[in-house]
Amino acid sequence: MAKLQPPHSNNNNSNNTLRNIILMLAYILAFCIRMFSVAKHEDVFHQYEPYFNYRATKFLLKHGYDDFLNWFDDKSWYPHGRAIGGTVYPGLMYFTARIYNISSMLGINITLRKICVYISPFIAANTILVIYLLACEALRKPGSNNKTMTNGTTTNNSNNTSKNKNTRGKIKSSSISTRVELVGATAAFFMAIVPSFVDRTIAG
Repeated sequence: MAKLQPPHSNNNNSNNTLRNIILMLAYILAFCIRMFSVAKHEDVFHQYEPYFNYRATKFLLKHGYDDFLNWFDDKSWYPHGRAIGGTVYPGLMYFTARIYNISSMLGINITLRKICVYISPFIAANTILVIYLLACEALRKPGSNNKTMTNGTTTNNSNNTSKNKNTRGKIKSSSISTRVELVGATAAFFMAIVPSFVDRTIAG
């Protein structure tokens, strides 16, 4: 005979589905709204900074990481020039260079310029998932799992009372966890459309 699922189980399933839908829409939206510039003006650099990142990545690929950190670029901040090692965050260039190397090893014919154009929407879309995890971690109360375990293992004279407390503790913990995940998904959705973040992560 099939076991009947408790009511809260169906609620959790629907909440999980809602959370997944919000995250999926946020991920797609975060990527697509940053591609409008490419759809309208083709895959070109639209600002000075993306072009500098492209030049810096080319230098990194050609000369290596050590020379990149010691590079003095006389074509930036003219006429004074720019000491690259102390004035940039090299993580973006290094990450872009690694993607280019990996794609070349796999035989994928894609230019470094195209990678530099599309890298920002890709990173922005994945940032949405990080925001979701960060929000969930920040909203969870420390020790909530321990409290649930304590409620479930309390020794009572009646086995039925112990089972009821254990069930209530699990339902309460599950409800709190579901609300936290939905709030995290909502935070990720809003992060996808924040104007200041969109402005800094547009393709090109």
